[in-house]
Amino acid sequence: MSTKYGRPESVTTDGGLEYRLRFPEPDWEISERTTRDIAALWLQFDEWGRKRNPKKSRMREIIQEWNTTDVYCAIKASLQSRCEHPGISFGVEKNALYDALGSVFGDGSRKSGKKFQREHGTTTKGLRKAQPDCPDATGPMPLNDLYGHYLYELAEASSTTKQASILEEMLRNCDEPWVIAELVLKSMSLYWGTSAMVKVINSEFDLDNGWKRRRVAGSTVSHFLYAATGESRDDLQPHDRHGTMKANTTSASKVAKKTQEDWLAQYKYDGARLFIHHAGDGDVRAYSGGHKDVTAALPELDDIDWPDCAFIFDCEATPYDEDGNVVPFENIMTRLTRVGKVDADKFDTDVVFKIFDCPVWHGKDICERKYTSRFEIVKRIFHPDNVARTGEDLETTFHRSVEDQHEGLVIKTKDGAYIPGGRHPHWLKWKPEPETLEVEVLAVIRGSGKHSDRMGALKVGLNHEGTTIPCGRVGTGFSDKERKEWWIRYETGEAMGQVIEIEYEDIQQTGKSWGLRFPRYKHLRPEGDVDTVERAARLIGRDDDYKEWV
Repeated sequence: MSTKYGRPESVTTDGGLEYRLRFPEPDWEISERTTRDIAALWLQFDEWGRKRNPKKSRMREIIQEWNTTDVYCAIKASLQSRCEHPGISFGVEKNALYDALGSVFGDGSRKSGKKFQREHGTTTKGLRKAQPDCPDATGPMPLNDLYGHYLYELAEASSTTKQASILEEMLRNCDEPWVIAELVLKSMSLYWGTSAMVKVINSEFDLDNGWKRRRVAGSTVSHFLYAATGESRDDLQPHDRHGTMKANTTSASKVAKKTQEDWLAQYKYDGARLFIHHAGDGDVRAYSGGHKDVTAALPELDDIDWPDCAFIFDCEATPYDEDGNVVPFENIMTRLTRVGKVDADKFDTDVVFKIFDCPVWHGKDICERKYTSRFEIVKRIFHPDNVARTGEDLETTFHRSVEDQHEGLVIKTKDGAYIPGGRHPHWLKWKPEPETLEVEVLAVIRGSGKHSDRMGALKVGLNHEGTTIPCGRVGTGFSDKERKEWWIRYETGEAMGQVIEIEYEDIQQTGKSWGLRFPRYKHLRPEGDVDTVERAARLIGRDDDYKEWV
């Protein structure tokens, strides 16, 4: 079976630019399977629970028996991302689904669309149990219609109303509407992840486990298509969809054992990870770590004298105010998540690109070169303001980074290669030890996926001038047992108002909102007192910032 690269020529990015990111796609014309096959796969996985071996055997059978396009769909359906193709960010609103359900099976209101969730815990379970008749369905929906047509339309829908209209058509034309709901809500706990799936693929195609990361893949389904068709290649090129190289976490005690002869200290900036691509044709593009084209959100790209050759630069886009001070991370994310919807020139903050690596230079993949060699290109080409700040003394550079309001350090082995995908021991991130606070629980949010039957996160608040104000959500640090206990507290009306102890790394103010950065649950404090915003700022040395905020 052959594949093709890229998306249809008529497709554009959110900013109106032609979509250029390359990735393999299956041949939709040869698809033979339907949503009924996907439903059967989900029910099998659900029955097997956490047992991995029967799932591995089933996926091997599917690879051997189904055609390549249908295997592609089955792999996507088995993973948490469910419905997304490589390189496409759907961002389907749950309310769009509830609007569509209300139109097809209710009285036309969103409220009636949510009744399945109210009555059965999740919408998927409710639809499976009720088995409502779909008005226009003549049978199961072919997978080439689902994955090759409707999901592309959803990717292009620019509003909740348009998404709801497409979802309504999908529901009307599928005799098992719970499959459509599950694609959007992802409420079933399949207990099957990318690591297990990659091992099955590698086993079936006689590949070693490092194959995915050495090749240009960037996702499990791309990995499968490259393996199935033999169209893989080792070299990275501009506009390829590739994985993100990430750093492992380390501590001060471990850093003390490192030597400056082998390691380089580099600021860890509080921004958005971006990859700047250029094929040598004058069209410089910025892609997010999630492979979204965000060029239209970054007019500052035009302020840099980019080289004429083909390249890929890895960088952090960091927001600053007009006085040159670092501003909250949310300022850059607001831009990137609203690309194409809001004029980027209207934002008050400036974005500075802190470039720290160069995996492709003059059209050649140089990932295997030493880090110092790749970074030397960055230092030679760009103004110092656009180069990630470095230092030889690890501890001194760490303290200087924190004083400059950055997150700490990424320390890197000087002779290390650039390896897209996953976390690697020759990049280590060193951040200040988190402080602890006591906060009040304001709301309990149901989880999704494997946590769909329990708590997913707690909305929490701090005291500010005698009033409890929201300061974000806490969704990590809980055991499965604790998540269930919190859901029981919610159902019995005992959750709200409880005091919990959390760890956090920073507090920021954006407009009138306060937010804790990287909060992590520690334990319940029944006799605790809610801390103040002022104390949260003081603990991390932001007393002066707090005075300006208030």
